[in-house]
Amino acid sequence: MQVQQTQEIACPTCEETLAVPVPDEDVELKARPYVAAFGDYTTVECSSEHTVWVYFC
Repeated sequence: MQVQQTQEIACPTCEETLAVPVPDEDVELKARPYVAAFGDYTTVECSSEHTVWVYFC
């Protein structure tokens, strides 16, 4: 079984701390309240129901 790496990032709307699964521990995360036209990303939702698009840079 492979252990999933996570990093913490703040919701850009309410600043709540979110745990985000990452594909590589050396990746830099960029949180945005909107989707971009390109790039690798995942979405997470904070407890205030804000959808956050997290891009892997």
